[in-house]
Parts: sequence; C-alpha cells; structure tokens
Amino acid sequence: MDRQRFWQLVAAQQALWDRMADSCTNPLWAAAYVINGGRSDDGFDHFRGWLIAQGCEIFERAVAD
Repeated sequence: MDRQRFWQLVAAQQALWDRMADSCTNPLWAAAYVINGGRSDDGFDHFRGWLIAQGCEIFERAVAD
C-alpha cells in the first residue's frame, strides 16, 4: 500500500470515529432503545453505525433531534 492510500484510509477511519463520538448521546440512546425494544452497548454501537451508513442528511437530523 502506498502512503497516499494509507493516509486516505486513516482519514476515513477518523471520520467514522468522529461521527460515532458525535452520536454518543443520551437522547439518541433513548431513541435507539425505543425503536429496537432495548439496546446493549454493542447494540447501540451497531445502531449508530447503521445511522451513519444512512448518509449525512439523515445522520445529522437524527443527532440534532
């Protein structure tokens, strides 16, 4: 792997972790709990990963609410 590709991967991973951190809120946890009938720590991580995968607009609206 060349350096440019390596740093692109690092940047993409950082972007994911930044969004995971932004979405680690009590209101979002409560929403995930209600939507899914309960949430474990891992389940909440999976929910946030799914939410991120829905795209910027949906993610940002969900985190803002």
